Amino acid sequence: MCVRWWRWCIRGCSAGRIPELALSDGDVYAQRMLREEVVDKVIKRDVLSLFYIRSPFLTEKLFVYLCINSTEIFNATTAVKEPENASVGTFDSCIKVLEVSNLIYPTKPMNVESKGVLKGKPKIFIVDAAIRNAVLMIEDVLSEETELGVMVETCVYKQLITFYQGSSARLGYFRKARDSQKEG
Repeated sequence: MCVRWWRWCIRGCSAGRIPELALSDGDVYAQRMLREEVVDKVIKRDVLSLFYIRSPFLTEKLFVYLCINSTEIFNATTAVKEPENASVGTFDSCIKVLEVSNLIYPTKPMNVESKGVLKGKPKIFIVDAAIRNAVLMIEDVLSEETELGVMVETCVYKQLITFYQGSSARLGYFRKARDSQKEG
């Protein structure tokens, strides 16, 4: 039972997009279907028809970059170095488009003691761990600690977003200023 539940979390809990994948036996098939559903249909077709995007390739490349660096602090100036001919403004508009399209959750740092939070950079979560795994073609999440940690953090954050939806609660992350490795 436990293995079947984890398999469902890894592959099939993608917000009801393709529920039959939870019961399929082929991991590669399930990942390919999710990747086609998200990258090919949502980013290349739906996002392009809803928003004025001059560089769809850059949006797709940014989404893959965000999948690789999911749950980490996002620095636009660092991310701009990856693709050619991109500006921070272009990346910011692509981030907004991906957020409005419900593909990512940016979260801002929180600090009750000082104004240091104003300088803080957001963390970006992919909406669903199964989508992230499918885009990156990660087959065996359970054997790698780091990948499993990203998946669990993504699932917990998504659950918190869902739980507090419609309330006045603010979600964010906390990182000690002195020790950048400590996070809460």
